[in-house]
Amino acid sequence: MKKSFFLKVSFLVFFGFVWQYAKCQEIPKSIINGCSPATLSRLYEVVSITNTPSEKQGMLVKFFNNKDSIISKALKAGASRGVIDSILIQYKEEFENIIGRQEKIKYDFATYKEYLERDASVLAKYLTTKYNAKTDIEKAFYNIILTKNNGMAKVYSVKDKMADPLIIGKFLLDYYDSTYQAYITAAKGEAFLDKQLNILSAIKPLSDKEKSIIRSNYIHLCVTKGNDYYMNFRNALPFALKDTIYFKALYLDSLDNDAVVAANHELKVISYKYGVPDSLLKVVYPLVLEKVKKQKTLETTLPYNRLRDSLLFENEELNWAEVKMKMIRFGCYRFSNSKFVNAMKYSQLLKLSTTQMDSLAYYDCQLSKLAFRFNQKYPWTKFDPNPYTNRIMPNVFTEGQYDTLLLIEAKPIASYSAQSDFEALKKYKLLDNTDTAAVLNDLTLFYLKKAMAETRYAADIITMGKILRNIYASKPPALKRLEAYIKMQQAGITDKALE
Repeated sequence: MKKSFFLKVSFLVFFGFVWQYAKCQEIPKSIINGCSPATLSRLYEVVSITNTPSEKQGMLVKFFNNKDSIISKALKAGASRGVIDSILIQYKEEFENIIGRQEKIKYDFATYKEYLERDASVLAKYLTTKYNAKTDIEKAFYNIILTKNNGMAKVYSVKDKMADPLIIGKFLLDYYDSTYQAYITAAKGEAFLDKQLNILSAIKPLSDKEKSIIRSNYIHLCVTKGNDYYMNFRNALPFALKDTIYFKALYLDSLDNDAVVAANHELKVISYKYGVPDSLLKVVYPLVLEKVKKQKTLETTLPYNRLRDSLLFENEELNWAEVKMKMIRFGCYRFSNSKFVNAMKYSQLLKLSTTQMDSLAYYDCQLSKLAFRFNQKYPWTKFDPNPYTNRIMPNVFTEGQYDTLLLIEAKPIASYSAQSDFEALKKYKLLDNTDTAAVLNDLTLFYLKKAMAETRYAADIITMGKILRNIYASKPPALKRLEAYIKMQQAGITDKALE
């Protein structure tokens, strides 16, 4: 009795609900009065979702009644499942013909939405539980699966003559399945992450914020880089941690081993590229190893950014200056064209001591470092080594050694200038019966004095000016005649131009 009463009340409530909302959807009263509760419920569902006019609502009522009748008769007659399915397909097409293609799409999305969401939720929860992943991974799974489901539903519910649904469907499946697999890779790495975080906390307790930053970057690297969990974790640490105690405890042995391998490889490259003998490679090995260790430490402890790139480049360049210093001191002068190294080439002629040779190699190294830092600060300005070189060079040599070096450096320039003037004297027939060899010698000596003074006193412009004035005052007679003749020629050309 109570059950019967409850059913009646439920029916009245349901009928009242449908009546109120059916009025809003403008279902004619004549149709409502002629429908069974089941048919009216289905009609309301369609009308509330789609824009079905009243003239088609009557067709839907007949459609639902006819469909129910045919299915009922087939079931009672013992029809197979295949027969029932074929009947349903026919009615599905008829249903679409009544309400129209676009309205059918709208109806399908509305009725399938709940199923698609439930499917995504259940599968996401299953995968999260399976791999013992966290909530954010479950959300990612849910969004990927739901987006794929919705995409596939759209592909196979919209007939587009310009696109093949099979091709588009395959593209969607490939894209979302690859994304889906990437997050499965990340989910599988959760256990490794938890283990590593516990190791870090045992070294020194991590804050919740540090754990969160490490985890978010680790998951991102797993999704984008793959299942090398060790490297992903190692590269995620610098985003959160600055204390080197963690890196030393975790990676000290590993960094040392990696550095040894990398240093040996770099030595092979140097040997092959520059033909450096094994005896010299042994000398520079400690420097190369030190550089590689610092490089590995920077790569491990700093996140990817400009600061890290700058420090790595600085480490490379400054270390290479030190390596070159060793090789130059060993006699490999081709690594630098500075005046310091040029002086070392004449070590026997200048009778340079071991200390002097060490000093020259050292100052060449310092010059390389100075040039690097200058170029870092002023990238668009050319570095001039002369101020540093001219200030240091006199302090390395004795007076006699420095004079000899200046003479060696000035001789090519002086010889060229003297020979040019001598040829001009012959051309203009300004040579008398004097000894031509003496004229050439006087010109060469003049230019030697000039070049040596310009180099020696480059750091003292006032003194240089005084010395050069004295040199010009004793200019060779042949050079005076040449300069006077050239001025007369120029004046003659000017006079003709004025006529």
